[in-house]
Amino acid sequence: MFGVNVNKIGLLTSLPSFIAAVTGLLSAAVADYIIQQKYLSILKTRHLFLVLGVVLSVVGFIPLVVTGYNVLAVEILYIVFFAASGFNSASVLPNAMDITDEYAGFVAAATQTFASCTGIIIPIVTGLLIKEQNSLERWTVLFSLTGGINLLGMVYFIMFSEAEQQVWSEQKNNEDERIGLINK
Repeated sequence: MFGVNVNKIGLLTSLPSFIAAVTGLLSAAVADYIIQQKYLSILKTRHLFLVLGVVLSVVGFIPLVVTGYNVLAVEILYIVFFAASGFNSASVLPNAMDITDEYAGFVAAATQTFASCTGIIIPIVTGLLIKEQNSLERWTVLFSLTGGINLLGMVYFIMFSEAEQQVWSEQKNNEDERIGLINK
C-alpha cells in the first residue's frame, strides 16, 4: 500500500496487532469495572466502547489520506486503527454473552462470520477501485467507503443492540416437563 514494502519494515508490521491486543485487554477490564461499579448499564458501556473504537478509526482515515506516501505517518495511523479495534473487546464481542447464556457460542460465531465477510469483500472492492489507477485519490475513495461502512455498523448496533438475556435463549428444563407428565 502506498508503495511501502512490508518486508522492509519487518517488526513494525506486527506492532499494530500487539497494540490491539493490549487495547482489547485494557478496554475489557475498564468496561467490566464500569459495569461492576454501576457507572453505566451494560448496554451503555457496550455503546461507549463501540463509539470510541469506531470514531477513532474513522477520524484516523482523514489524516491518512493527506499524509500521502509518508511511511512513518501511515504506520502510526495504522497502529491507531488497530488500537481502536481493540475496543471491540468491550463492545460488540461480549454482547453475545450479554443476550444469551445457552447460545452465546453460536451467536458469537454467527456475528463474527458476518463481520468477517468484509475480509472477503474489501479486497475485491479494493482491486476494482485501484485496478486501473493506483493513486492516492482512489485510496481516498476506499478509505471513505470503509469509514462510512464502520459508521453505519455503529449506528445499527446502537439502534438495535440489547444487553439483557433474551426470551428465546431461556433454557427449558425438559426433565421437569417429563416428570410433570408422568405424575399426572
